This record gives sequence, C-alpha cells and structure tokens, in this order.
Amino acid sequence: MALKTSINVFFILIVFFFVGKLLLVFFGISLGVLKIAGGLIVAHTAWEMVTGNRKLSSEEKTEVETKKDISFTPMALPLLSGPGSIGVVIGLSSHQSYLIFYSGSAIGIILIALTVYIALILSMPLFKLLGKTGVGVLNRIMGFFILAISVQLMVNGFVSIYAEHLL
Repeated sequence: MALKTSINVFFILIVFFFVGKLLLVFFGISLGVLKIAGGLIVAHTAWEMVTGNRKLSSEEKTEVETKKDISFTPMALPLLSGPGSIGVVIGLSSHQSYLIFYSGSAIGIILIALTVYIALILSMPLFKLLGKTGVGVLNRIMGFFILAISVQLMVNGFVSIYAEHLL
C-alpha cells in the first residue's frame, strides 16, 4: 500500500507540474492568486494539525475502514498530494521554462514520492515508539511549522500581486 501510494503521489504531482502553467492561463489565474489560495488551503490543514481536529469526515473514515485499496483515495489524493501540494507544483511550473529546471523539479517530485514511501513504511514503528501522546505532540509541532509556511506563501502571493500592479 505504501509503494502504491507513493507512486500515485508521484503521478499526481508530475501531471500537475507539467500542465500547471496551461491551467493558470486557461483559467486566467495569476501566480500571486495561486500562492494565496494555496497558502489558505495549507493553513487550513496546518490549523487542523495544531488544534488536533480530525482530518477525515465520518464518511471518509468509514470508507477508509471498509475499502481494500486506499492508495489513491484518500491517501494520495487528497491527503498527501492534495490542493496545497498541487498548488505548489503548479506555482513551480510557472516560474521557468528551461529543461534543466523541469528536470530538477521532476527529480524533486521523485524525491518527494520516495520520502512519502519511507515515511509510510516507518509510520507504524514510529507510532509504537512515540505512542499516541508523542504522535499528537509531533503533529502539533509540525502543524505550527506548516502554518508558518502557509503564511509565507500568502505573503509571497500578496507581494506578487502588489508587484504586478506596480508594473
């Protein structure tokens, strides 16, 4: 399941990386607006981590418990490569159009998928080591840092929009 999930994460992110610029043009969305929207979504997720709220609805939780293969939904999409991640890779895709940049970004996405695989493989031993309380504390600490990243994304988006209007 961990391997299938990481492969799905790779394909979701790589597809949005290569079609992201086209989507922005098609929908007429500026990069600044995308950064703000992505920042809001990431902030929502981070806030849930900090406050300890559940990530899955009761319907989603029931589906996870009864579904045999959860590698695509809900694991890869929306949990691990959801709107926030997709927004980030679309933002990356719109910065440069050089082959070296695309190659480096593709390698980065491969490394993300590999990290997802390793994290999923190590999750049960880590959970046993830390216990429920330790995992909760780690989740809140990581949520705080992710919240800071989301605020930075939004600030960058506002700066981008401001800079566009000055030109």
